[in-house]
Amino acid sequence: MTPQYAADNGLFSLNQILAMIMARKTLVLRTIAAVMLVTLAIVMLLPRTWVAVSDLYIDSRDNDPLANRGFSPGLDESYMQTQIEMIRSQAVAERVIEALGLRQQEQYQKDLRSLGEVRAREKLLETLSRNTQVTSGRGNRVLAVSFSAPSPTQARDITNAIVRAYLEMSQAISSSAARSRTEQYNAQLEQLRTEADQLQDKLTQYQREHGIFNDKESDDLEVKRLEQMTAALLTLQNAQQEAEARNAATQRLLASGVRPDELPNVAQLAAIAALKSSLVDTDRVMGDVRGSLGVNHPRIRGLQQERNDLVGRINRAAKGALDSQQAEVERLKAQQEALQGALETQRSRVLEQKLHYDRIAVYQRQLASVEQIYHAALQKYDGLLMASNINLGNVTVLRAAEAPSTHASPRTISSVVASVPVGAILALCLALLLELRQRRVRCTDDLVRGIGMPLLGRIGAPPLPPKAAKA
Repeated sequence: MTPQYAADNGLFSLNQILAMIMARKTLVLRTIAAVMLVTLAIVMLLPRTWVAVSDLYIDSRDNDPLANRGFSPGLDESYMQTQIEMIRSQAVAERVIEALGLRQQEQYQKDLRSLGEVRAREKLLETLSRNTQVTSGRGNRVLAVSFSAPSPTQARDITNAIVRAYLEMSQAISSSAARSRTEQYNAQLEQLRTEADQLQDKLTQYQREHGIFNDKESDDLEVKRLEQMTAALLTLQNAQQEAEARNAATQRLLASGVRPDELPNVAQLAAIAALKSSLVDTDRVMGDVRGSLGVNHPRIRGLQQERNDLVGRINRAAKGALDSQQAEVERLKAQQEALQGALETQRSRVLEQKLHYDRIAVYQRQLASVEQIYHAALQKYDGLLMASNINLGNVTVLRAAEAPSTHASPRTISSVVASVPVGAILALCLALLLELRQRRVRCTDDLVRGIGMPLLGRIGAPPLPPKAAKA
């Protein structure tokens, strides 16, 4: 008994689809073949594109001696992206155009006549930018610069020109930084030299106006002279105090009835002591002869006259000593006043000289500071010149572009292989479309699913197994 198949809710079963395809297999194969032939024809008719590649190694140095800055490893990706954008920049394209004379090409001349200079230039730049590709491997510093052109020699020449233009622009940027920094240092050094010269002129003019030649010995001599005058004034003050004390003691003794010649400081004088000794001798002689001679005796009168003369001399000498003692106080006072005036003058001179030296010291400190800054800037300038003269590029050409031996596009084999699934899909769609326009009974599922009645038997080829039918 023939097995019965239940109706499927789907549109077509797998058996129906396979039956339709097998019925139209000739159409499917022809369609696939036709798509492959058309693809091959199109590939053969398309213009050939050649791609030349040059490899560059970018060394992002940890520090830049010209710009005086450092690079962080975390900025490596952004640095590489910046270099990629530089290679694809308009500045590099302009250099390539000038280097290869691309404005003289026939295509550019046609565009120039039809579009104008500005639009023709933009179109040329756009073509260069579109055909230039720059790729970098992840985690490395190697850039692959490629250019697509209709001929291998043109691809090679433009690729190498792009690399050269990029190298020249990188060097120009580095040289520009060095040049700018050099100009800044030149201006700074010139300003420092001018300031140092002005300070030196001010210092010299100030010394000339005040007659100061920075002689420290002269300064020390004036200070010593001031110290000596201060010491002398102190000595005079002590002497005056002692003289005034002696005068006060003398006046007290005189007031108490002491004769001037009996004053201690007067009696100790050698002249008065000698006169008193002579007076004692005279009194002794008078005492010896007074008993034998009368009062009016010439000798007695002579001795008396001599004694009176000695007494007068003693009185005059005592008075002179007192006057001299009083005059000593006045003399010391006058000397003290004179020395006080000279001391004030010397003190003013020392203070004025100190002010001059302080002002000179200020000029000298300013001059030394400017000279120190100047020498530091000069050393930096020398280092900058040395660093700028040492031309160390950070781009190395690992591989120069060469003329490619095979074109990059179109790819014949890969295109034909890719056309197979496309042709198969198109053939299947066409076969199914034809079957749907005119339905025919291709398998048992067409009857069972079409009329919804059980199948009683089959004439001809054996039916598919139930499992295959269900599938």
